[in-house]
Amino acid sequence: MLPKVPIMETEKFGELLYKKLIGKSPTQQKTMRCYYRKIFNETGEIPEALLTENSKKLCGRKKLIDAEVAERFIAMVKASADDDISSPGFVPRRLRKIRNFRKLLETELGRKIPKDQLYRLAKEQNLYEFLDKPDFDDDKFVSTGKNHFRSVPVFDLIQIDGCVMKYLKIKDENNEWRSPAVISFMDTGSRFIFNMHLCFSESNQSSVEAFSDFMRSTLFPNKKVRLRPDNSNGFLNLKRPIHELNQKYSTLNGLLFDEDFARVLEAKDKIHLERSHKTLHNFEFFMIQELKDRIALRKEGTKFFSGKMEKTVISHIDITLSELKACGIMEKYRYNHNSTSHIFTDDGMRMRWTPQQKLDDFMYGVETTMISEKDIESLSVYGFQKEVISAPKSRSFVYHGRQYFIHKEVNNYWQLRRMDKVRVSADGDQLFIFEDKDNGTLILTAFATQAPIRSEKSVKAKEEKKKTQNQTDMITSLLENSGMVINKSRLFREYDNGLTQDIAAELLEQHAEKYEKYAGEKGFISFNLFLADFINRNKAEVKPYADLRKVA
Repeated sequence: MLPKVPIMETEKFGELLYKKLIGKSPTQQKTMRCYYRKIFNETGEIPEALLTENSKKLCGRKKLIDAEVAERFIAMVKASADDDISSPGFVPRRLRKIRNFRKLLETELGRKIPKDQLYRLAKEQNLYEFLDKPDFDDDKFVSTGKNHFRSVPVFDLIQIDGCVMKYLKIKDENNEWRSPAVISFMDTGSRFIFNMHLCFSESNQSSVEAFSDFMRSTLFPNKKVRLRPDNSNGFLNLKRPIHELNQKYSTLNGLLFDEDFARVLEAKDKIHLERSHKTLHNFEFFMIQELKDRIALRKEGTKFFSGKMEKTVISHIDITLSELKACGIMEKYRYNHNSTSHIFTDDGMRMRWTPQQKLDDFMYGVETTMISEKDIESLSVYGFQKEVISAPKSRSFVYHGRQYFIHKEVNNYWQLRRMDKVRVSADGDQLFIFEDKDNGTLILTAFATQAPIRSEKSVKAKEEKKKTQNQTDMITSLLENSGMVINKSRLFREYDNGLTQDIAAELLEQHAEKYEKYAGEKGFISFNLFLADFINRNKAEVKPYADLRKVA
């Protein structure tokens, strides 16, 4: 039972509290009023902080955190900026952030730690000297700005984009080191992340697999849902499965998937998801910490940060893509994002909400549609590479030296007779035939009637083509990470003239400052400069000439 407070004491408390609140902001007044009233009601005595002129020492806030946390925090920050990049506590500069160390401390000690106390401790102990210390002597810090955009209702716009990890590499199926990528699906209205698919590149197959996972795990309201993928080749392939699902599920005033692709080189079309990539890169710090027992080595690397090429340290983790998926580490990131309140910007106003709660509030009482597993599995045929051929005019035809047959039970064979061209994808003994359109759906499936006949010459040609494809893919990835816009036909032409991955890396290192001036939206200029440097390099090489004199 609360103590009874005399009326005189109550009036005196009110006068002292009024004086205390003079000159404070409305938010501070509300907080202080609740704080002092709670103490007064529970104890029946006027708080000493109201009676003393110098009351900052009595306001209840501790000046510093306890010695154990302070000592551990200082040790972690200093160890993260060690000159030896192979030391266990080393952290790349862009991951050296107080909020990252705070989460790690909370995990180690099993309790909450106020972030403002850590920031105050870092300032008093001059720890920013270690937090901002560059990984290398020629590294410089570049800051970025902020943008605000208009709000969108929940489930009106789903942003789709991929993000390549910068600070770690894992092993692929060929036992080579590669940076994993994450394809994410985010609702613009609630900032809820539906799905995060791990892969190595934004290829046709990866985009279709990620899209299938998104369809499998999501309950859709019966309304128009705009899907906005990035305008890359892999994501452009999603026009086909979107068209097929609309044919099966779209109804009048009901569910409709509207393809609304982002414009080329316009990151602001999907700015909310692009902004979350920065948080995802911060999460790489915790991935490296959780998998530190499997780190094989740390190496110097170059990455593109905020319009500038910088040196950084890349951790090589001895783990495969399937093992990384199985450990569920990306699901932890997604759950933490969706279940935690964040400060977002809507119409230029900063507001705080939890993505999961905002999505649940919208979905309550709304009619929904669930995509069937059978229809989702049928989308896998769109993940293969396609080739344009003349439409077969009979049920038996030859494709790449192999005989195929269309069964009589196939009812829509008549559609091929009305077409001049079709697109096909081969998968084992099956040949999938599609409409010759960017959003063309599957018409039918033909089956092989004989085993493939492969001569020694064709096998060597296929291996050489695969080797060339791998080399050009690696060169393309290297140049795109440098902020260049690639012209594939010109790149293939210079590859035939002797361009290799080692030469590309050498040119990028020699002319880094020149390329950085035009990186980003003007990346095509830096790509043209790169090609010019390669051509001049070839001209500069002294080639031995044959001795044409006849031997007597």
